[in-house]
Amino acid sequence: MQPKHWIYTMPLRLRSLFRRRQADRELEDELQYHVEQRTLEYVGKGLNPREARRAALGEFRGIARVTEECRDMRKVNFLQDFIQDIRYSSRVIRKHPGFAAVVILTLALGIGANTLVFGVAYGVLLRPLPFPSPQKLVTLWESNPQKGAPQSQVSAGNFYDWQSQNSVFSSSAAYSNWRFNLTGVSEPENINGALVTPDFFSVFGINPLQGRTFRPDEDKSGKDDVVVVSQSLWNRVFGYTARLSGQTLTLNRSVNTIVGIMPSGFGFPSSATEVWMPLSLDETNKQNRDGKWLKVIARLKPNVTIQQAESNLNVIAARLQASYPKSNANWNVVVISLHEHLVGETRTTLLVLLGAVTLLLLLACANIASLLLARGSGRINEIAVRFALGAGRGRLIRQLLTESVSLVAIGDILAVLLAYWAVASIRLLKIEAFPRIQNLVIDGPIIAFTLALSLLVTAIIGLLPAFRASTYESLRSGSNRVATGPAIQRQRKVLVIAQVALAFILLTGAGLLTNSFLRLSHVNPGFQVDQRLSFQLSLPRSRYKTNQLQVGFFSQVLERIGQQVGVLGSGGVSDLPLLGNRMSFKVLLERTGPTGAQTPPEAGVRWATPGYFAAIGMSLLNGRLFSDHDDATAPPVAIVNQSLAKRFWPARDPIGMRVRLEEDPRWFTVVGVVDDIKQETLDSTEGPALYFSYAQKSEEWLNWISIVVHTSGNPRDLARLMREQVLSVDKDQPITEVATLQEHLADSVALPRIRMLVMGNFSLIAFCISVVGIFGMVSYSVTQRSHEIGIRMALGAQPRDVIWQFLGQGLRCTLWGLALGIGGALFLTRALKGFLFGIDPLDGVTFSLVAAILLVVALTACWLPAQRATRIDPNITLRYE
Repeated sequence: MQPKHWIYTMPLRLRSLFRRRQADRELEDELQYHVEQRTLEYVGKGLNPREARRAALGEFRGIARVTEECRDMRKVNFLQDFIQDIRYSSRVIRKHPGFAAVVILTLALGIGANTLVFGVAYGVLLRPLPFPSPQKLVTLWESNPQKGAPQSQVSAGNFYDWQSQNSVFSSSAAYSNWRFNLTGVSEPENINGALVTPDFFSVFGINPLQGRTFRPDEDKSGKDDVVVVSQSLWNRVFGYTARLSGQTLTLNRSVNTIVGIMPSGFGFPSSATEVWMPLSLDETNKQNRDGKWLKVIARLKPNVTIQQAESNLNVIAARLQASYPKSNANWNVVVISLHEHLVGETRTTLLVLLGAVTLLLLLACANIASLLLARGSGRINEIAVRFALGAGRGRLIRQLLTESVSLVAIGDILAVLLAYWAVASIRLLKIEAFPRIQNLVIDGPIIAFTLALSLLVTAIIGLLPAFRASTYESLRSGSNRVATGPAIQRQRKVLVIAQVALAFILLTGAGLLTNSFLRLSHVNPGFQVDQRLSFQLSLPRSRYKTNQLQVGFFSQVLERIGQQVGVLGSGGVSDLPLLGNRMSFKVLLERTGPTGAQTPPEAGVRWATPGYFAAIGMSLLNGRLFSDHDDATAPPVAIVNQSLAKRFWPARDPIGMRVRLEEDPRWFTVVGVVDDIKQETLDSTEGPALYFSYAQKSEEWLNWISIVVHTSGNPRDLARLMREQVLSVDKDQPITEVATLQEHLADSVALPRIRMLVMGNFSLIAFCISVVGIFGMVSYSVTQRSHEIGIRMALGAQPRDVIWQFLGQGLRCTLWGLALGIGGALFLTRALKGFLFGIDPLDGVTFSLVAAILLVVALTACWLPAQRATRIDPNITLRYE
């Protein structure tokens, strides 16, 4: 039985791999023996020794070629050749450091930008939530499009009916974000927390690190004095080594026993949540179907889809509509996956950014391919010599590709370092525009994406130059003049046209976003933001149970703040503008003829102190503002905004008109009209709004206030002083959300600013790359055609003729690129429509301006090398040739 071929040849291959020199000497000796034997045979046939040796060598078609073919038969030369190619590539890179630096930097920017944006997109869109079977987690919302509420929070009465009647959830829970005053520590804190129903933790399937979660009966009064805390809060208050048994926390003046500690990876409703307390409602509140203030999360049963769950809940909703028509008419249910809910509108933003970095990478690849093509054309003599010495075309292509791989590998390392630096910067800046952004890491999937991207880039930038440089025509010519051939010129022009087109698309997108951001930034919010400090106070209901106590506390704080040096004015409001807060209530108008409303309309409602309007700089259009006399003993008064006045009393003076809330039997007399403000966001339209005097509030649940302080200097300098004034009234009362109104304004446009900056940086890089590409094409053309230019100038050509020739060459490429770029931008910029404010995605001014800038800069990039061409001495050129 014959041994297998690979077993027979394996010792020879191993010897060739690890004892290469000895194997090469033996091969050379064997070939030399065969040449000598053939030489002796020809001598025996009558040829002289010299002719005989020449004839013998001719039979072998070159010793070097035969040697390479024999080495290839060993099947191990690929490794030796690869090491050899790596060494040669390193020598080439050291020999041309400028060229290598341009290529590596371009690759690093292109690949690094893609790595970073993919990392953000993966972390936000693709990375699974840190819960068991996260695809089974859904959020539940009430929906009534007829009332402009396609996705509303849930009433307690409806939630408990859903929970008891559904057949699609293994568990469900309701929760509400809450803030707690933590006292009994070195300095009082206001911490993020949540009120949750007992099944809250079972929905997520997360067990506590220590202790337990809530029992089913701990949502009842008398048993709800328990709390679950985060590991970070436990470590901060009690230390790492403290024992759980018997530990308590004083939250909102109530002592609560800690029953469990959640692991550090758990954070919901937000990563900042540190405390969870039972949602304790009496039977009356559990049946309330008007107040929609709860958020609901649930876990689907196995094999149940979101569509099936939504259908099941809408069957229940139909029964509730029939049973409670007054509160539930036209209210249905919407089921959304938890992941989709958390991602929100950032999905479209990230997809647009991914598209932008893809265009940037393609532009970088086109530029590098153009550079490598030009450089390969300049190495034709070298490649022809190597071909003559026995190198095959495949071997030449592998060697040229190895050079590309070496450049890409170095670019990869730099790209990953840039991505790591960018991630660290994002964490340091604490950008909150994207959900889960603080958990961004450069890990295995992102590194794998970078490697896959690198292979694609290598194929794009390496194959065309390598095949072109190793073509038979190039090798046969062995002359640099082949670089001026039609095929080479055509390929390089196509690459330049592609660069201009891609740069135009990116610049147009950046121009639209920049224009939109500038328009948004110049929107008048309706109030002043300069030299204004704001902070929030939230009083514990256990101590401040009545309106009188709450109003008294806030009045004392504002009085002390107003007495401080550097304070020009101060006031408070229930909902500070630009934070997305908008409480709305049904408003009843006193029927005084045809202007009386037939159905109760809704309006935004805010409670404000007398000094608020002056402190924030709102304009009074008619009547008066609140005064200190508008207290609980005075007739109820209200101030309306301009939108409400025009809607409810379009042909009347609103001063003296009376309104009331559906929940409040008191009638309020309108005493003033103020200008509209941007309550939610700068790009939103303010609807009808009412302002009531805080001193006349009847809602004891309204135990919070946002205070605005108008300062004469830097408002941040008074932050500590404000905290001291609050503590002087109540030593256990912390303040939260300390920020200037300038910072709130900046936060409200954070996402548009990020879009603008990212697209702007990408387009700037693309602009530079395209300019370098045009300059390189014309400059290299000047170098390659120096002989032709010298002859033409010797025959009488004028310098302007030479300049116009190269300007025309660059201009044609630029115009073709602009034409393709405009076509692509007309299609692709439609994706930006949802991100633009006050500008059309097909804005002609932006398109024209970008085209003009690219055209002018491209002509300048062509003119510089063309001007150099006119200084060529024809005598020197002809003598050299």
